[in-house]
Amino acid sequence: MTNGTSKSDAKPWNVMIYMAADNNLSEECVYALKEIDRLKLPAEISVVAQLDSNVKGVLPKRYLFNRKSAKNAQTAQARQGAKQETWSTNGHILPSSKVDGGLSKREDQDFSNKIHKSQKQMKVKGVTNNGRKPLNFENSADPKVLQNFLIEGIKNHKSDRQVVILSGHGSGARGDFLRDSNPRTSMRIVDLKEALQGVVKKLPGKNARIDILGMDSCLMSMIEVCYEMSGVARYLVGAEGFELEGGWPYHSILEELSDDSGMEVKDFACAIVRRYIKYYSDYVIAGVSVDQAACDLSKPKVDILTSEMKLLVEALIAGLTNPIIKDAIILAHWNAQSYKFEQYTDLWDFCHLLYQWCEPFCESSKEGKISITYEDAEYTARVKETIEKIAAACDKVKLAIKKENEGGLVLKSCYSGPRVQYSQGISIYFPWNGATLSNDYGNLKFAMVTGWHRFLKAYVKATLRPLRNDCGRKGKPCGPIGAPFSQTADGNFPLGNRDGEFTKDGEFTKDGEFTKALENSPNIMKNHPDTFFECDCSSEPASTTAK
Repeated sequence: MTNGTSKSDAKPWNVMIYMAADNNLSEECVYALKEIDRLKLPAEISVVAQLDSNVKGVLPKRYLFNRKSAKNAQTAQARQGAKQETWSTNGHILPSSKVDGGLSKREDQDFSNKIHKSQKQMKVKGVTNNGRKPLNFENSADPKVLQNFLIEGIKNHKSDRQVVILSGHGSGARGDFLRDSNPRTSMRIVDLKEALQGVVKKLPGKNARIDILGMDSCLMSMIEVCYEMSGVARYLVGAEGFELEGGWPYHSILEELSDDSGMEVKDFACAIVRRYIKYYSDYVIAGVSVDQAACDLSKPKVDILTSEMKLLVEALIAGLTNPIIKDAIILAHWNAQSYKFEQYTDLWDFCHLLYQWCEPFCESSKEGKISITYEDAEYTARVKETIEKIAAACDKVKLAIKKENEGGLVLKSCYSGPRVQYSQGISIYFPWNGATLSNDYGNLKFAMVTGWHRFLKAYVKATLRPLRNDCGRKGKPCGPIGAPFSQTADGNFPLGNRDGEFTKDGEFTKDGEFTKALENSPNIMKNHPDTFFECDCSSEPASTTAK
């Protein structure tokens, strides 16, 4: 037990898992539920899960593991008693033969009856008896459906420690979250925040928070997401990159909690990261790379990083006016760990690479100094000052993210596999060109407060390649001729794919071939103009030398 805590002193845990699986994740979510059912959970742990599958006409189901509501207590006791003689030697896991075919016994019948009644009222009258529009429980992307699940979970399973896990498709700060196929809809980060704020109000105590907000979804360990969630959760656990469809290994994670139900909340958040990486490390032989991180959302940690980001933004914008510094920013951006078709970048890694470039130019450099001099002495001084400011800002952002003795926002960051080996726990939206820069991004509070959206607009403008005009044409250029990339609601870029979306590798269609549109399309990292000057075919090419 951590800190010498005994089982009798352990406070109860309530783990609520919301599975938005009305998509291609249904089968994997059912597998996860079966694995949870095999666990021998101690009395200190309650697990409740809600599943919305992709089968039309099958209403969502809620499953209760271990601690039951009053009406299910006798069923639970009988089921628990039947298991006592069948635990495997490790004391935690039942043989599959003992649980296969029995998941339906975990269903919360009260919930099933309620949603049947709700759906009937919606079809017949469109309103409930009190005149309100009933919830459409088949829409797992509805923030009110999520809120209903969490509020009832807190009410029916009173615990001092609340863990909320959101399992479904994620796209980070930009795009869909918890996408639902029937109806076709999704949740935004701001919607999630509002829903969780309503849940937090139901928690006892002043300044109450959800203890752990688990993002069993792709791309959710972002500074923008952490900023929005800092008022509703103490810790956030998620991945910077893509997650496998299998999602979190719940049986392994809950087994950790069963071993030490008295552990601190922070320790459990870090344990989730460790267990996730250890589980998927075996998949490296299949070419799989994964990452996972636990972040501290306490106000001091978030405020420090926010303040340092403001200084970094101002220094970077100033640096864009100098060609050498601008190229250094581009190079650090290009070389840093990236995710989601190069649209997200690991923030620590970017700052680290840019600092490495700046450091030899700084007066405090411990390595061999590099001198930078222009004819204009005043301009030289300004450039040196800008480099110094960028280096200092990068260093402070790095420390705000990760510091020895867990002093930074990122508590623990781990990876397995080569593709995400430079992940340091938290990413940031960092597109390459105006065609992929979202105007909606500016509505996120982090983007507004830090000025990061202002930097992005300055960045894509400053790095735009000049128009070619070796024919010396005058007047306005032709165009614009459409955007080179077509961005969908979930933030992907489906140009040229006959199935309507990229694979996660961003290369092939389901037929296993490149499409011609993809073969001839610009790389998403290029920043080329969408206007042009017509070529004068009667003139000699610019490279031709007259004899």
